[in-house]
Amino acid sequence: MKKLLPSFTVSMMVVGMLSGLPVFANPSPETEKIVSELHNLAARARVIGDDIDKVAKEQAGVDNEDSDLQHTVASRSTWKTFFIGTDYKNLGQLRNNLVTTQNRIAHLTELLTRISDPALKQALETQIKALQDQAAKTDRFITDNQGKFSFLGWFFRQLYR
Repeated sequence: MKKLLPSFTVSMMVVGMLSGLPVFANPSPETEKIVSELHNLAARARVIGDDIDKVAKEQAGVDNEDSDLQHTVASRSTWKTFFIGTDYKNLGQLRNNLVTTQNRIAHLTELLTRISDPALKQALETQIKALQDQAAKTDRFITDNQGKFSFLGWFFRQLYR
């Protein structure tokens, strides 16, 4: 029996294919909630709805990519990390995505000033806070994983002292 993908995943895959964004099939529950709430806000906010909708679609792809990158970094072999070091390529991509997320948070904060409806303003503030929390988790993950000990790193530091 085939397992069907949730409609959110299918719609994000279609949006990704049409927009040229990378497509990931495993959105986290947090990402699904944030993106769906942003889409709901976009539908309710007439003036800035298109901007919010655009941010939601872009953020869905980045958050899914982040979860894949975090899984890749976390599942790296202990021996490989000990001898060679941390997976700096994927950590660099995570940091790049973190900066992109922070730019989107700043954009949503700017859009917040253009909303006059208090209910919409409160809902957007809640989603901005959720994005900030997600960005903080990603930043902690990067910080925790970038300073790991490696034998080759230690050896070359000793060699060049």
